[in-house]
Amino acid sequence: MIKKIIFILLTVLTSCIYSPQKESEIIASYENSYLLKNEFLKLMNDVQIKDSLTRANYIINEWATEKILIDYARLNLDDKKIDTIEYLVQKYRSSLLTESYLEALINSEIDLKVDSLEIDSVFNTNKELFFLKNDIFKHLFIKIPLNFSDSDEVIKSFKNYRTNDQLFLDSISFRYSSFLLNNISWSTQKKIRDNFYFIDDTRFYTLKKNKFLKYEDSLGLYLIKIIDSRNSGEYSPKSYILPTLEYISLNNKKRMLSSKIKSKILSNAILKKKLEIY
Repeated sequence: MIKKIIFILLTVLTSCIYSPQKESEIIASYENSYLLKNEFLKLMNDVQIKDSLTRANYIINEWATEKILIDYARLNLDDKKIDTIEYLVQKYRSSLLTESYLEALINSEIDLKVDSLEIDSVFNTNKELFFLKNDIFKHLFIKIPLNFSDSDEVIKSFKNYRTNDQLFLDSISFRYSSFLLNNISWSTQKKIRDNFYFIDDTRFYTLKKNKFLKYEDSLGLYLIKIIDSRNSGEYSPKSYILPTLEYISLNNKKRMLSSKIKSKILSNAILKKKLEIY
């Protein structure tokens, strides 16, 4: 058996590498079923030569086992069971074909843009699904060197953060070690704590209560400010769940378009007298 597999493998690989494309050849057979060379090559899936013998043996054995089991199943299962299986296979095949074609039609016609009115509609319709499970926050952050000459002014402006303060902080941002200003993203407590190693339960409580936290280590001075927050149990801000809202909106569009396409297909078939309902 091993010698035969080696011979088959060398023949297939040699013809594949050195010869022009030939008509499919038989690699193995069981009754009236045949494993052809082109199918065998696809199953080999470009395996390296050092692994090819084991892979070839596995492919041939799996193919043969499947054919033998199918043959035995047809001989030993009752007709009702076989008919049920054939029905399910046909139904699954039909489902794959129709769903693939319908998906192609939908993708060719659907408008992927989701405007604010659609987002509002989805949110208001499904509002009860969007309660927050955790507190969320919008925060700003500045890190400055320990010898920063304008540190007092930066701290004062960062705490107040009025329009003139924002302009001032932006104007000298090139001097910061790092910063996050004009942030529009929401973060959970876990994410904030993951981003700042020094925030423990006590410091986070201080940050949440005072909306401001200052911390100094050997690398610099850290300033963190909470500019907005939502509590667990409140409705989620739309901006926080925007990807989910867009996904729901697109699915709604697909369902509506699918119904429209199916209705059109039926109408056309009836109009052209291809479909008759008795």
